[in-house]
Amino acid sequence: DRAGVGQEELASRTAGQMNSRMYLLFIVAALIPPLGFVAGIPGSEHPDAFLAACFMLILLAFTQLWLFKRRGWI
Repeated sequence: DRAGVGQEELASRTAGQMNSRMYLLFIVAALIPPLGFVAGIPGSEHPDAFLAACFMLILLAFTQLWLFKRRGWI
């Protein structure tokens, strides 16, 4: 009987750890693909195009994090 209780506790703890890892993986997977949509820099003939593209990607990442936090996902 004690062994069964111990086994159930271990299974519960393992499931909790797995859920937290999957949650982190979900957050990372939700952030990365939208940032990868920029294959080239639009307006590359302009000297500040790279900085503008970087700024937009950083703004997109912070917006996603803000939305996730607002919905209680983080």
